[in-house]
Amino acid sequence: DDPTLLDGLHFDGDDLTAVIPHFGAATVRRAVFDETGPILEGTPNYEDYDWFLRVREVGAELVVHDRVVLWRSVHGASMSRLRPPRPTELLDVLQRSVNRRRAEGHHGTLPRLTDLRHPIAEAPS
Repeated sequence: DDPTLLDGLHFDGDDLTAVIPHFGAATVRRAVFDETGPILEGTPNYEDYDWFLRVREVGAELVVHDRVVLWRSVHGASMSRLRPPRPTELLDVLQRSVNRRRAEGHHGTLPRLTDLRHPIAEAPS
C-alpha cells in the first residue's frame, strides 16, 4: 500500500518484474552445488548474487524462463528495509567475481541473467 517501498528498486519492465538471482525461485541440481561450492557464510546480503555469479563463472548451464516464479512482498518490516544492504557489500561480491576470473585467466564478461531468458511453452490444458 506504500509506493515508497519500491523506491530504489529497478525492474526489467513496466510490469514490476525483474530477473533476480534468488534461491527461493530456483531449482538447482546437486551437481551444480558440487561444482560451484557452498553458499558463503558471512555474506548477510547478496549471498545469492555471489553464488549465482560463481555458477556462471564455472560455466554451469543456467536457464532463466519468462514466467514469474516468485512473488516478493515488500513491507516496512522486511529484512531489506530493517537492514538495508550497503552498496559496498554488492561491490565486494562483484570484486571477488572479477578477481576469481582474472586468477583463472578469464577476462571476458559473464552473461547477464536477462540474456539467459528462455521462453517456456504453455502446458497443455
